[in-house]
Amino acid sequence: MTIFQFWKKNKKAVVAIDLDTAIPAAIIKVGGLIDQPEEFTVEAKKSAAMLGEEALALFPRYFFGTELQKPESLAGKYEGLGDWLHIQQDAIFEIIYLSEENKELDWRVLHYANGQDSCNIW
Repeated sequence: MTIFQFWKKNKKAVVAIDLDTAIPAAIIKVGGLIDQPEEFTVEAKKSAAMLGEEALALFPRYFFGTELQKPESLAGKYEGLGDWLHIQQDAIFEIIYLSEENKELDWRVLHYANGQDSCNIW
């Protein structure tokens, strides 16, 4: 279990986050908004701020398939082979892209190709 603590703006309040549950929850929540572009981006930005920099190193374990359940908001949609995986990847990369720490990332590490130009980071 990975526990991460961060200080809010007042530097006095400490909030403990279990990243092993917070990251999958954020992916599911953001992914569930894939059909609503503005909400997708807003929720990804909130998730990036909540998760913080320590979460960035943990995202790769979710890139190529997980046991995350598709949210109810997508029931009956995206039933094709790899559709939910692709949505998860879109959610992950949106969260990473909108995080404050992304300016320090080596984006080549995140480069992967699955035959779709939208998934090529560089």
